Amino acid sequence: MNEIAIIEQLPVITERIKEIGINLDKRLEDLKLDSLVCTEETRKSIKELRTKLGNELKEFESQRKNIKAKINEPYETFNDAYENEIKIKYQNADLILKTKISEVENEIKNKAKTLAKEFFEEYRESKSIIQKDYLNFEEINLAIGLDSLTDKGALVKKIKDAIIEKVDNVERDLETISTMQYSDEILVEYLKHKNLSLAIKDVNDRHVILEQVQRDYQIVREVKEQEEESIAKVEEVLTAPKEEESEYLSEDEEFLTLTFTVSATRKKLKDLKQFLELGGYEYE
Repeated sequence: MNEIAIIEQLPVITERIKEIGINLDKRLEDLKLDSLVCTEETRKSIKELRTKLGNELKEFESQRKNIKAKINEPYETFNDAYENEIKIKYQNADLILKTKISEVENEIKNKAKTLAKEFFEEYRESKSIIQKDYLNFEEINLAIGLDSLTDKGALVKKIKDAIIEKVDNVERDLETISTMQYSDEILVEYLKHKNLSLAIKDVNDRHVILEQVQRDYQIVREVKEQEEESIAKVEEVLTAPKEEESEYLSEDEEFLTLTFTVSATRKKLKDLKQFLELGGYEYE
């Protein structure tokens, strides 16, 4: 491997950091900061000490940044040259190769998909119960990859087996549906998602609701018929012709009692009661 650079001499820095650190330890120890007591009288001198130490740190920080910049300057120059002369050229070469490889691999995958689709359509057509619009290739969700073709360019067995399994499952489901009650409705639901259990449940739930609605409707209709029948009986009695032997009733005229049951709404019953009272009828 070719060396991209030869380091002839590392940056020479005369370190006085440890020496300064030792002196700083001694100064801080002599100041006995932990035992300093800040009062109104000592507050000013303590603030001055804090400012002095802060300024010293700022000076050292300024020196550190200048040293870092001087050390990094040769590296930045080297890095720029490295990026432009080596790294970018390798990256461009890699992109060209990657593009060419992708083109070939996409061709392999497209060929595998085409062969798989042809095999699927041929096998589906062999199943008379599966109409063309019942199942399409995309619903199989095959994982088509570079390993989907043999070295000779034929479709591998695992892809064929996956297609066969899916088509056979649909065939069995359709045969089961054809034997069931509400088969047409179940088929419609099944073709939406190819889930037989869910399709059966959806249709059964729907019919449970419909049957309940029909029962409720029948009850309402029977009640209405009973009401109409009761009203008809009342009207028949009230409109029946009376036999009069003379203009006025004789003392020995026959007095009859008619007993019947009336079923109607509250309002209609009230109207009937009022009618009987106004007509002079006796009733219980």
